[in-house]
Amino acid sequence: MLLWILLANLLSKALSCGYPGSPSHSTVTFNTETIQKGTVATYRCETGFDLLGPIRRLCVENGTWIPIGVPVCVMNVAAGKAAMQSSIVAKGVPQKAVDGSTSRSFAADTCTLSEMETSPWWYVNLLEPFLVQLVRVDFGRPCCANNLPATVTVRVGNSRPDLSANPVCNKFTGKIEEGRPLFFPCTSTITGAFVSVHVETPTAFTMSICEAFVYTDQVVPVQQCPQFEEETSTATYNGKCYLFHSNKPRTLEGATKFCELQGGSMVHETSPALQGFLSWELYKRHKKNPGSDYWNGVVRDPVSKDWKWLDGKDLTISFWSIPPTDKNCSKFDGSNGWLWSDTECNRELNYICEHRPVSCGSPERPVNSSILMRSNTVGSTIEYQCNSGHLLLGPTARKCLITGYFSDFSPKCSYLECGFPANIPNGGYTLVNGTKHYRSIVQYFCQESYVLVGRSDLMCDADRKWDGPPPRCDPLLCHNPPAIAHGNVTVTVNTTVPGTTAEYTCEDNYKLVGANNISCDSTGFWTSKPPTCELDKEKLYNARIEGKHKRNRASIAARLNMGGIIALGIFGGFVFLAVIISIVVIIVRRNSNAQDSLDSLSTYESGGSREKLYQRQCWPGHPGNHPPGLPPHSGDPEHRKGNSDILRESPMSSAQQHHHHRRHHHPSTHRDSDLSLETGASTSRWCPKHEKRSGY
Repeated sequence: MLLWILLANLLSKALSCGYPGSPSHSTVTFNTETIQKGTVATYRCETGFDLLGPIRRLCVENGTWIPIGVPVCVMNVAAGKAAMQSSIVAKGVPQKAVDGSTSRSFAADTCTLSEMETSPWWYVNLLEPFLVQLVRVDFGRPCCANNLPATVTVRVGNSRPDLSANPVCNKFTGKIEEGRPLFFPCTSTITGAFVSVHVETPTAFTMSICEAFVYTDQVVPVQQCPQFEEETSTATYNGKCYLFHSNKPRTLEGATKFCELQGGSMVHETSPALQGFLSWELYKRHKKNPGSDYWNGVVRDPVSKDWKWLDGKDLTISFWSIPPTDKNCSKFDGSNGWLWSDTECNRELNYICEHRPVSCGSPERPVNSSILMRSNTVGSTIEYQCNSGHLLLGPTARKCLITGYFSDFSPKCSYLECGFPANIPNGGYTLVNGTKHYRSIVQYFCQESYVLVGRSDLMCDADRKWDGPPPRCDPLLCHNPPAIAHGNVTVTVNTTVPGTTAEYTCEDNYKLVGANNISCDSTGFWTSKPPTCELDKEKLYNARIEGKHKRNRASIAARLNMGGIIALGIFGGFVFLAVIISIVVIIVRRNSNAQDSLDSLSTYESGGSREKLYQRQCWPGHPGNHPPGLPPHSGDPEHRKGNSDILRESPMSSAQQHHHHRRHHHPSTHRDSDLSLETGASTSRWCPKHEKRSGY
């Protein structure tokens, strides 16, 4: 439904008629207070201008004016000007083509007539360059026989028109019908003082032109010239007004003062074109009285005797009818074709005052535009504005110049429209005022929980495109959750989109005051202030007590550990010392046993070979091991008992016993072990014969 309303609004705005446009030098009126369907626009031109185009136009349903096209108000600048043609028959002079009257058929009193020619021509001298917009030619004779086509070419320029060298305004090829006007709109902007018509036919014919019109809107009408109570006739030339005073002749001095009092001056310049213009205007006004002379602004300098203008400028070009005599003033001599003649300065003659235009007329107003204009007098400025949706092409302001023309050309208003704006995800747009034409605004928006990134407002630009890329709608994010002293914060997700929860915790010995979590809402703000972390005195006190107990237990444990380490060190030292002592004892015993063995060996050797044999039999490890006839000894008890009996049966002296006991007295427990270490478990350390002979 909203779309239909929007489209209906756009159609209603697009289909409404705007201002229909009006040409320069015109006025337009409407039959209704506001322009709407059925409004009629009626056009009228200022005095001296002709309306070309529809007089009335109607606003219709589709928002356009019918008939299509704005009329123009133009002036025929060829009327009354000098004309020429290729040939003349009877009274068909070329001037009849610019006499201001026309006919639907040939009339000798108003139409020109040439001889039979295949390339006749006709031209008019406009006396000054004009911006020619349209040329109309009313032929008085048809062409050509057998329906053969003729070619008509219209040229505009400043060169000799009979040479066909000027630029072409337009061209027509076809049948020339009697009384049927042919229109030649110039295809380009052409300025010139000569307008010529050239006809080329396959067969010779007699060319007749009943009237030729040269139209332009770039002209200063006499209505823009100063108006005075005194009856005068006025003509304009090259942006200046010339007032011809013929009712009250004055002396040169009187005429000069009169012109100055009215804001003008005597004619103080000349040129071939200006001389032709003034001569022609004087000729038209005094056809029946050519003897009415006019003052010219050229005088003789009393010192140098040279001719100069009244303002003191040197005379560079002159148009004397006859060489001047000894007189000191000059005049336009009607009896000599309005050329110059010298005369006495105290005569009373007619005079011409030169003025500047006082206004510029009504300016052109383009279609769908408005004009801010306080006045159209010389020096004033008008401003242009286009209706909504239209682009102004051209100057926004124009000034009325002293030439009676507005500066520059009138602008145009071109309607521009952009396409529909681009859609954006998670958002939309609104057309301000429901339009999308030039300078319309589109406003973008986002859905809830989204934020607009980019320009929200775009405008339809002159290139029929919106003046920037559309924005985008990003998820709405909260700022990072606030940090708190002596605490930490974590969020449930990686981004802080609406619905995200921030959870707070405190450091050791601190407690949380307030809610332990806050949430990000749909507006992009956290739902509440964060909690705080305050020092937990009770927990800190308990921690201090617990720490003291731990330190006491650690001290006791440290002391116990030290005592154990010391005890273990002492014990290890004793063990190490015992090992050292045992090793020393073993080494000493080995050395002692080795010495005893050496002593016994030397005693036995002195007793003879018999003792040696016995020693070998009884010494452990001797190669003889067991003597013949003796039983092998062993470590069993019976053997030990037999040995002890033998010992008891061999009495020793006390000295011998003492000696034996001094060197071999060991506890029984060590003896057996030592013997077992030295001889092995199966070898007996003692033998009877050795025991008997061991003393000295």
